[in-house]
Amino acid sequence: SSTDGFGAMMYYNNRVYAINLKDQQIYRYNPVGKNFGVGTAWLNQAAPELSQAADLAIASSIYALTPQCQVYRYLKGQAEPLTIGQVMPACSAAKRILITDKSIYILEPSSKRLIAFGLDGKLQKQYIFENLDAIGDIWLDAKTNTAYLLNGSSVWQAKL
Repeated sequence: SSTDGFGAMMYYNNRVYAINLKDQQIYRYNPVGKNFGVGTAWLNQAAPELSQAADLAIASSIYALTPQCQVYRYLKGQAEPLTIGQVMPACSAAKRILITDKSIYILEPSSKRLIAFGLDGKLQKQYIFENLDAIGDIWLDAKTNTAYLLNGSSVWQAKL
């Protein structure tokens, strides 16, 4: 595998998965002792849509997000159809994707919003955080339906 061009990565089920934007591929790294071995191509073929991937999430399937809120889903190395509902205003700078057992969440810090979709891709709700001007990251607690947003050096919590 190429050593440059890597974007988002995630640890899941004792393995690391990383998107290589240049190769348009997802690489899987298996544990070897206290480290991880050489990455192997996980997708059966290159996926051109991955050249724009901003983030990935894993919940049995692997989900890749583009800045335009397009979500691509893959299972066992194959693409699975998924159409994400249209949002207004349209996304142009989505940064994070998170998956729960009920929803797909997309964070777009520049518009101060968190967008929730069903696992079928249908728009559920948009949460706007008017008072937050430096959103850097998010963590979801699915059990309590709470989002924790890193805003500058502060952490804010919001009930979903």
